[in-house]
This record gives sequence, structure tokens and C-alpha cells, in this order.
Amino acid sequence: MSKQATVTSTTSTRLYISNLPTAVSWPELRVLLEGAGAVESGLITGRSAAVTMATVTDAAASILTLNGTTFNGRVLIVRQDVEEDGWAGEVCGSGAPATANASGPSNAQQQPLLLTSEDAEALRTIPGLHEQINVQQAQLARLEASVIRLEQANARLTAQLLPVVVQEAPRLEGRRRTLFARLTPSQLQRRQRQQQNDQEQQQRHEEHRQQLLHRQQLQLQQQQQQQLQLQQQLLQLQQLQQLQQQRSRRR
Repeated sequence: MSKQATVTSTTSTRLYISNLPTAVSWPELRVLLEGAGAVESGLITGRSAAVTMATVTDAAASILTLNGTTFNGRVLIVRQDVEEDGWAGEVCGSGAPATANASGPSNAQQQPLLLTSEDAEALRTIPGLHEQINVQQAQLARLEASVIRLEQANARLTAQLLPVVVQEAPRLEGRRRTLFARLTPSQLQRRQRQQQNDQEQQQRHEEHRQQLLHRQQLQLQQQQQQQLQLQQQLLQLQQLQQLQQQRSRRR
């Protein structure tokens, strides 16, 4: 068919592209199509793609430029989609197998539902979100266990030390007074400095322990917030998927 005939016969902005390479992504195909004209939206299903160009002229130019060309080792078949309701089908399904038949899609059930590229990319992220949520859940479980262990250790330490302090405090105080009475002024001064250093070291140790517990609790809160955000994203994507399936069934 001549160039003029192709332009004249093209009456739709919608294209059906078959015999695509197996691993091709929508961004790769979009770049290829934009070399011929402006692209509105599209979706790859298996080794076929449904594409809407910006204008009929863009669609005709895409057919002229790309039909019969080789893309990643495959000879592309680019045709006008003449079916008015020929975009129904399962979203992100396997699609019809690639063939070398020069005619376009034979029935509406073999053609994919028209989605914007943003919708298609969003639906493709659902498995990745599931995996990310699983990782977050494992990290959250480890953090919760760590916080619980720290709180239990803190409670055990307090329970162990408190009776000893209560029991030994009078005896230690009496002994301290006896020792202080025997010390020279310089020895007493050194003793007081040592006690002060011991108290400061104990206080630093306690502050470090409290900071560690606080950091663990903050990390736990952050993980819980991230978990909630991921679950909300997953819910939104599942709702989008259900909406597309409902549209497909109505068609």
C-alpha cells in the first residue's frame, strides 16, 4: 500500500501491534512509537499491544514507519484497530500469541483493555508491593522482638537491683561514714571524686540504655507507618485492578 493510501485509509487513532519481543516493556515501545508520532496511552499484553495515538495522522505515520520493521529481532505488525469495542479483555493477561498474520485482531475478546501507561505501570507494581510488605513485616517482627527484649531486660534489672539497694543501703552508708572518718582530707577528696566519677559513669550507662530503647521504639513506629502506607498503596492498586476487571466484563 502506498503512503498516500495508508494515510487516507487510516481513520482511527487506535493501533494494534503484534509479534512484539517477549521481554519488551511499555516504556521501550512508547519510545519507539514516539519516533513516528505523539502517543496518548497503551498497554502491552503478552506479545501484543493496544495503543492510542494523539491524532489519526500520528497513527498513520506509525503504521507507515513501523509496520514490517524489525524490533529486537522481531518483525512488527502494526495495523489500525478498526473494532470500535475491540479493547476488551483481561487486564495484564497473557494476551493472544504473536503471529505473522497481516490482518489485525480478529475478535474483541483477544484484545487488551485500554489503559493509560500510568495505570498499567501501577498494576504491574502489585507483586512488588506484596514482596515489599512481606519484607517490612519481617523487619517489623524483628524490631518488636528487640524492643520487647530490651523492656524485659530493663524490668529484670530493676527487679534484681531494687531489693539489693534497699537491703544494703543502711549497711553501706554506715560503712561509708566509718571509712570517711578514718580518711585524711586528701584521701577523702579523692574518694569523693571517685564516687562522683562512678555516679557519672552509671548515669551515662543508664542514659545510653534509655537512648537505645528510645531508638528501637522510634524504628518500630517508623516501620509500622511504612507498613500502613504500603498496605494503603496495595489497597488502592487492588481497587484499580477490580475497576478495570469490571470495565472488561461490562464490555
